[in-house]
Amino acid sequence: MRIQLKLAGLLLFICSACTPTLTKVFSESKPGQAVIQHENGTFSKVLDTKEAFAQLRSNEKIHLSTGRVELLEPLELKGLENIQILGDKTALVAKVDMPVVTFKEVKNVKLRDLLVVHEIGEWCAQNCVEFYSASDLDIQNCKFDGSGYFGLALTNVNKATIENNKFFNCEYGLAVWSSSNLLVRGNSFSKNRDKDIMVNDDSPFSNDYKKENTFLKE
Repeated sequence: MRIQLKLAGLLLFICSACTPTLTKVFSESKPGQAVIQHENGTFSKVLDTKEAFAQLRSNEKIHLSTGRVELLEPLELKGLENIQILGDKTALVAKVDMPVVTFKEVKNVKLRDLLVVHEIGEWCAQNCVEFYSASDLDIQNCKFDGSGYFGLALTNVNKATIENNKFFNCEYGLAVWSSSNLLVRGNSFSKNRDKDIMVNDDSPFSNDYKKENTFLKE
């Protein structure tokens, strides 16, 4: 029995040594690339960002490389649960007038360390990030540079934590429709041309968002 346990431990050690870490996987990556971390902890090969979004499944994570991802088509995720989009000083840059990232019918979504921006000139009519029919969102340490309409738009969203983000250079920083249980705190709103937060009333919010965020005129 003791020999069998030793052999099992040795086999586990060998398998662990052969499993690539995220650092190793990303060691030769370039801006615009990504890696999917599967439910069992293993990693995909290095993909371009658009392909990684297309291949992502429920219970998986996308790790994005540092740098700019220039996009000519929107990124869209639909019908997924328990997913994470994890940046590392990553900028998702729209080069045409389009929504940058759209989520539909999703549950338990985490966004971290992303800059989402339009770069098409002085005006665009689309949004940075959109959620439709979603629940259990966790959005932190992101930057929404709209240079157009909405930075973050929530439609029919139940339960979201939106914390320590920056909303700037938008027509509207955060927009909310038919949503509930939103915790919005520690965010910074600045240089938005119309309203920092567009909402019909305060009922969607679970905290005093007017006091627990920073609103700068300049």
